Amino acid sequence: MGYLLYVQLINKQNDAERDVIDQFTFYQSEAARRMEEIMCIPDERMLQLKGLTVFLTDSLAWSMSTLKDQAVFPAKWSVSKRIHSLHFLLAFGMISCTKEIFDWKEIGAQYYPGIGGSKAFDLSKIEFLNMLETLSGQPAEALGMISGGQITPIYFAGTLEGKWSNYQAGPVHALTNISVSQDEYSTPATTLWLVENRAVLTRMSAEPHFLQETNSIIVCVDGHIRSVHRYFIRQLMNSSSIGQVILWSDYDEAGLQIAREMYQSLSGHDVRHKWICPDHSILTSWPEYQQRMEDLLQ
Repeated sequence: MGYLLYVQLINKQNDAERDVIDQFTFYQSEAARRMEEIMCIPDERMLQLKGLTVFLTDSLAWSMSTLKDQAVFPAKWSVSKRIHSLHFLLAFGMISCTKEIFDWKEIGAQYYPGIGGSKAFDLSKIEFLNMLETLSGQPAEALGMISGGQITPIYFAGTLEGKWSNYQAGPVHALTNISVSQDEYSTPATTLWLVENRAVLTRMSAEPHFLQETNSIIVCVDGHIRSVHRYFIRQLMNSSSIGQVILWSDYDEAGLQIAREMYQSLSGHDVRHKWICPDHSILTSWPEYQQRMEDLLQ
C-alpha cells in the first residue's frame, strides 16, 4: 500500500467515525426534547411503556462505548443500526402516547414528516419490533399498534377462560397475538406444560382424559419463544393457580436455547420447575439440566 492510499483510508475511517458520533449526538438531542412529551402521558399507558421509557431515559446518558456494549442489541448490529433502532423506539413511544391505535406506517410518518418517512423503519421491521417487545414485556398490539401485518398463532390444549372466549380441555386450540393483547386469560389448571414441538402438543392432547386427570394445560411455544408467548405465559402465571411448570424441548443445540428461553419466561414466579430429559427422567434444577444437555451435545 502506498502512503497516499494509506492516508486516504485513514481519513475515510475517521470521517465514518465522526459521522456515527454525529448521528448519536443528534439522537440524544432529539430524545431529550421528545421524552418530555412522552413523560406527560396518562398513568395507565405510562405503566405499559415503563420498560421502554426507562431504557430511552438511560440512553440519554450513554457514551459511544456504552452504546457498543449494550447487550440488548444483537452483537452483529452495526453502530448505525443501533442508533436507528433507538430512533424507532423513540418514535414508537411518541405515537403510543398520543394515539390509542395506530398502524405500522404511522410510526415513521409521524417521526419523519415528509416523503418516505412512513418507510423509514421498514427494512428492520421484525428486528425492531422484537426489541420493542423485549423491552416493554408485551406485544406491540397491547401498546396500540393494530396492523403489523402479521398474526402469530399460539397453540395450546386445556381449559382456558377469557372475557370473550372460553376453551375446554380436549382438542388443540389456537389464540392469536391480537386476542392475547386484548383479552385477559386464566386457567383452573395447576400444571403448565411448555413444549417446543407441535407433535408433542397434539399427541398429549389426543390422550383421552389426560388433561382433565392431571389438571394440566399445554402451551406450544413453536420454536424460539416470542414476546407474545412470554406475555401469554405471564398472564397465566399471574391469574391462575399454577403450582408447577414442566418444560419439554428438543434435544439439540436449538432445543437447549429454547429451554433456557422458556425458563427465563417464568422469572419472578415461585413455582416448581421440571425438565424432561432424553431418557424421560425428570430434573428439577436448571443448572443440572443444562449440564446434562451440554454433555449430551458433546
